[in-house]
Amino acid sequence: MKSPFRLALKFLLGASLASAAAIALIGLLLMRGIQLEQLNIANLELEALQLKLDRKLQLDVRRVTVTAGDGGDKSTLQHAERPEPNQLKQVLSGIKYLKKLFSSVDIHRIEVANMTAQFHYRGDGAGKLAAQGPGADVLVLLDSEDESLLLEIKHLRLEAQGLELGGTARIDAAALLLEAQLDVRLAATLALDIQLQADTKRLSFQASSDEPVVD
Repeated sequence: MKSPFRLALKFLLGASLASAAAIALIGLLLMRGIQLEQLNIANLELEALQLKLDRKLQLDVRRVTVTAGDGGDKSTLQHAERPEPNQLKQVLSGIKYLKKLFSSVDIHRIEVANMTAQFHYRGDGAGKLAAQGPGADVLVLLDSEDESLLLEIKHLRLEAQGLELGGTARIDAAALLLEAQLDVRLAATLALDIQLQADTKRLSFQASSDEPVVD
């Protein structure tokens, strides 16, 4: 059985990557202000796109669909490959680009694999990402600092694994280092405070709990 923490990270990064890729590519190609019913960019399909300029850009997209491409089977998140370093850097670049050029972003529906998501951003604050999939959902705030992606996880639930968690995480896209402080509940019986650090070769963590283990 795959680690629930790996599945949670894969779910979170998949949703983040879809949002960041959409923001970065749209911003690069549509700087003049435009309304389009449909637009295809690489493996992205966009519907009902509006881009306006009022000091900064204002973007509204009804739907973004991320297709598999190259005949790959992306029907489930479990079949997705491990996030690559360049994908993490794409997410970070997307957040930086968003904060620099956009005053508002509303992507009302993002479809990738068997997951749907929504992304909203206002001003210089963090982007708000909500995502749902079979037996899973997440609400997270995305921000950036230097070469790091900052995550404030409001909640992440994986029903099949009996996992619920919240907390904060920092992903250094240059060093490929993850640091996180998480409040975790397993099978609705055991609450844990976890400090976690991981890179491409190893994972280490410390866990503590004030609750007794319940059978």
